[in-house]
Amino acid sequence: MERSSSNFPLQGYASVNEAVKQFLIEVRNSNQVDSVELKSLVNQKEKDYILYPNILGYGTSLDVTPIDDYNKMIRSFEVLALTKLKEKQYKEVDLKSLKILVKSVQDYGKSKFHKIGMVIVTTPKGRVEITEIRSVIQLGNRYKVAILSP
Repeated sequence: MERSSSNFPLQGYASVNEAVKQFLIEVRNSNQVDSVELKSLVNQKEKDYILYPNILGYGTSLDVTPIDDYNKMIRSFEVLALTKLKEKQYKEVDLKSLKILVKSVQDYGKSKFHKIGMVIVTTPKGRVEITEIRSVIQLGNRYKVAILSP
């Protein structure tokens, strides 16, 4: 994996909050659980040129997993997480009350990872807790949902 993120921009949002909100809106408005279609989730090119080069060598499972297997694992996590997110009872209007609990912010290469503990959406019927969003990547001043897990 010789690819570098030095000249590859992240097509993201202005804040962690905006990235998560746009992601949840997209999930709510999308009919399928195919992560490829979501603009608010890192796409394969961003994984190849930004995400993977920045986490390689930092003790992640990418260090010991062949890239094809790692891609399959990430993809299956995304599909399972999106399936669970589709079952959550919230509406787009409820996202104005979004609370994001960030556990930590860690530097990985040229990027930062905002590890998400939980996202809380307050709806007229009560709280909806979202734990499937595991991290948001930051490159420069752009943010995008990076890691999902069921």
